Amino acid sequence: MVYLAVGPYGGYSRLKVKINDITGYSDKDSKNGWLIGTKIGGIYSFDKNNELEFGFKADKTNYGKMTEFDSEEFNADNVKEINYGLYLGYNYKF
Repeated sequence: MVYLAVGPYGGYSRLKVKINDITGYSDKDSKNGWLIGTKIGGIYSFDKNNELEFGFKADKTNYGKMTEFDSEEFNADNVKEINYGLYLGYNYKF
């Protein structure tokens, strides 16, 4: 049996950044941000405990300003990450 899977999801993300430039300068930093996304797909149920989930999802994370890297070469005023793609997962229900 196949069911429709639609809805929002959220989470927590950690971004690690490392910069190396041609002068030999190297620096690294990390930021945390909240992830907000949405998905649409289906759930194929094999039996009462096993199912396969598949579909398309898109999410966005805003990490804010990374002051460590704000320079003329690298603008770090508002670092954002946007991801999208197909997914496939297995769910086991206890």
